Amino acid sequence: MSFSLVRCVIWRVWVRAGDLRPS
Repeated sequence: MSFSLVRCVIWRVWVRAGDLRPS
């Protein structure tokens, strides 16, 4: 399994969630 790939996906989801949430 490519941990790097999983980390990239999680990073994108995290950034997207942060963008959806008004700071």
